[in-house]
Amino acid sequence: MKKLLVVGALACLTLNGPAAWADDLPIWQKMLDSAQMAFDAGKYSKAARNWSKVADMLRQAAENVKDRIVLATCLKHLGDCHRLRERWQEAGTCYQDSLSTYSQLAPETPEVASGVADLNTCYKTIVVDSLGEQAAKLLKQAGAVGLSSFRKGDGDHFELALADDYTQEVNEDKIERVRFNKRICFDFTQTPEGKLSVSKIRGVEVKADVCWVEPRSTLMYLDDKGETTAEVTVDALGFMKTVTINPPRQVYDYIVEMAKQVNVVPLANAATPPVNPVSAPVDTSVAPSASLPATNVPKSESGAAEDKIESNEITDTNTGKESESVSK
Repeated sequence: MKKLLVVGALACLTLNGPAAWADDLPIWQKMLDSAQMAFDAGKYSKAARNWSKVADMLRQAAENVKDRIVLATCLKHLGDCHRLRERWQEAGTCYQDSLSTYSQLAPETPEVASGVADLNTCYKTIVVDSLGEQAAKLLKQAGAVGLSSFRKGDGDHFELALADDYTQEVNEDKIERVRFNKRICFDFTQTPEGKLSVSKIRGVEVKADVCWVEPRSTLMYLDDKGETTAEVTVDALGFMKTVTINPPRQVYDYIVEMAKQVNVVPLANAATPPVNPVSAPVDTSVAPSASLPATNVPKSESGAAEDKIESNEITDTNTGKESESVSK
């Protein structure tokens, strides 16, 4: 009889213990925990799948402010997964949805303020008019409808959206025309010497001499006389060629001003090594009942890319993390 009583007591404790409490948690809470574990292990595809499912659930069934905060934070983390895999458009959509969800809540709410601050450490939209009169005029003339930046481990990635393809007559320095696609993207960093490095350029074509060439990268700086010098690498019919040109100073100033909109610390001049600001991690966790952990993006995984969430994951057999690939 005593044994039966002991067994019965243990059964009661078990049924009313942590395991039973865990069963009372929303199903999406368990998926959030799984997503965080996958993210920490560098398995961004698995993490993205879980965060995406939770976001779909909460879009349909968010009942209170707390749930909306969890939804906004979840969308931000999903954007982080896309960003680390260099799926920039998907990341931008998630970040915008996160910001939109936050904007529907009271901005003075601590969790909302913290979440928006966390979002701003990795994603920003840039107002065209803030880039100066000449740059704003040029972008508006080209039909710019949006300019966004995404934080990378070694710099920033920029996306410029135009209303339509745009062609501009130039007829200077053997350049006849410049053509912009509806989506222009490039990576930006500043070297320790203060030079501006623009790489992975997509969406720009230049008619030079008798053929169209595509600029792929440029290293821009001011010489001793303060004149703009650029070492430009172009793709001409499959052949890479680097040439040195002297673009207008306004182009240099435009890039510097654009970078200032993203970085807390303004860019240093060409003669001074830059100071790379490091954003302090922001706690975006909500109340214990939601317990959505903040996702601190590990710098070592920046640039890991994958074409689709559903595609086969490429993992490093030594680390178990998804390996880096080059996105188109």
